[in-house]
Amino acid sequence: IEDAAPQAATPDELHDLLLDTVVWPEADGVARGFGDLFDALVGDDRAARLVGGEGVFWCAAERKSLALASWPGQGRRLVPDVAEPPSRRALDTDRTAALAETLRGHLAVLGPVTVSALAARFEQPPLELEAALASLEGAGTVIRGTFTAAGASGETEWCDRRLLARIHRLTVDGLRRAIEPAAPADLVRFLLAWQHVVPGTALHGRDGLLEIVGQLQGFEIAAGTWERELDDLCLGGEVAWGRVAGRAEAGGGPSRATPVALFLRRDLPWLLATREGLTDDGLSAAAQDVLVCLRQGGASFVEEITHGTRRLRAEVDAALAELVAAGRVTGDGFATLRGLLGTEARRPGARFRWYQRSTAGRAARSPSFGGGRWSLLAPRGPSPTDDERLELLARQYVRRWGVVLRELLQREPHAPPWREVVRVFRRLEMRGELRGGRLVAGLVGEQFAAPEALDALRAVRRQRPTEGSPLVRVSAC
Repeated sequence: IEDAAPQAATPDELHDLLLDTVVWPEADGVARGFGDLFDALVGDDRAARLVGGEGVFWCAAERKSLALASWPGQGRRLVPDVAEPPSRRALDTDRTAALAETLRGHLAVLGPVTVSALAARFEQPPLELEAALASLEGAGTVIRGTFTAAGASGETEWCDRRLLARIHRLTVDGLRRAIEPAAPADLVRFLLAWQHVVPGTALHGRDGLLEIVGQLQGFEIAAGTWERELDDLCLGGEVAWGRVAGRAEAGGGPSRATPVALFLRRDLPWLLATREGLTDDGLSAAAQDVLVCLRQGGASFVEEITHGTRRLRAEVDAALAELVAAGRVTGDGFATLRGLLGTEARRPGARFRWYQRSTAGRAARSPSFGGGRWSLLAPRGPSPTDDERLELLARQYVRRWGVVLRELLQREPHAPPWREVVRVFRRLEMRGELRGGRLVAGLVGEQFAAPEALDALRAVRRQRPTEGSPLVRVSAC
């Protein structure tokens, strides 16, 4: 704010200030040491005092019409009564327009200010000032919001758009300079703690597992690595499993190494928003029949799918396995996927299926791979816009990694280009939700972190590892 404060060392500089601001309170001008400069302008008939109220204002001769239009019918007059140059005479002397022009100049040098402060400064009714400010806001000149502690008390503040951008940039630059970069080894130690791998940081119970799912949702790892405790959350409808990016063809059923992700059901609309345009042409006839049955009947048990498709149980089992590998269906419980992985090697071949047909179903059926219903893995509800999905993805990356940089984002299998995500991170940084700068030494490019993650990274950097530090082993998956 001090950098934007008005400065005047000569009468000409003060005259330029009065041209920009229309009027300037005399008390403020004298306090800033502009009194002698203004007297020089008065002596040259280039300025005068606006009197007739409690306060006295300075006014340039070229702004006479605008100044008088701001206080119509209040007995305001210029002393001495200087003549306004015809070439600079204002064409519009409407009061709202005159006030808007005055406020535009003052907001460019005052910084965030409330309507009550402006009313006291200009001796104007707040409603008149709000109307003028609204016209400036409509023109894109000023912004309303909460910018300082004064605004936090409840009253809306107003600030010039360009000045606010400068304030934010200087604030962000100062915050970035205050960060001491951590070493890459410190980042690894931080990530182990942030993702609850270090002994003593693990989460427990149903709520702890739900928090971990929320942190890791959308990140595909080998299906065989997920834990059995997921059944309760899946059956409760809070968590779903499947492949984030659907495939046109599966090429068989899933294995224990097939990438599978967990996600909160409420986030499915934006996590699966990229699956539009996926066709069924590459799937087998049985898999296509199962998809038609699920689209028409909704979530269904295997027996219902078998009846609806008029296919053998072994064919339905094989079709569901194919659809799981293609990322097209999901089951109620995680035990369904676990059972599917366990029976993959035991699934009957073509000779057994021929024998079932020949005996009209009297032979023993193929092993079941879990109970519960099957349903389409597809986004439900309104689809987010591209910008909304990009911001949600960026927030998810911050939740997962704490500290986000290009090298870490390359581990995300379906991440958008870094140039797109970094724009969202910059916007969140300007809002104060993220901290940016050179957070980790030796790695190039912009880096961003949640404030609490940055504090944790600093704590890790201060606590240097010793010989007694625990060894942390992480699955290669």
